[in-house]
Amino acid sequence: MKKYLTLLVLCASSSFAMTDVDFSSDFYKDPTHFTCNGKKISPQSTINNLLMNCKNAKVIEHDEPTPNQNAQMHNANAGSSMDYNEVDGSSQFTVDVVKFLDDKNSSMTCKFLNNQLKKCKYKPVKSTNVPSSAPLTNVKTTASAPVN
Repeated sequence: MKKYLTLLVLCASSSFAMTDVDFSSDFYKDPTHFTCNGKKISPQSTINNLLMNCKNAKVIEHDEPTPNQNAQMHNANAGSSMDYNEVDGSSQFTVDVVKFLDDKNSSMTCKFLNNQLKKCKYKPVKSTNVPSSAPLTNVKTTASAPVN
């Protein structure tokens, strides 16, 4: 039973795995990889570039700090003995996550910090290579006579 459970967990976790895009790798530099509408996805890509050029592109997360967040965090930590470094207004940032399909239908997710691309992950499409079946040859079947 433990073997089956372990196998199930391994299969389930690997089916959701995504790989980080290494923008300096030879795989990335191949002009056929990581494109949307023929345009290469690069560290200079913007959210709007992806939304306009990629299939099924949508912002799945948008987080913008509110002026109230520092006060809320300070009040939450008021009774703790830990030091609290209050974040000043100049260090506020926005986080956006865009999910889309590239030209090869690989599922991709890119994270932007202050509208600059920081990281992308991708999950390649499973190949649908169906092995070509050899033509069936005449197979001689024999049926045995019923036994009385």
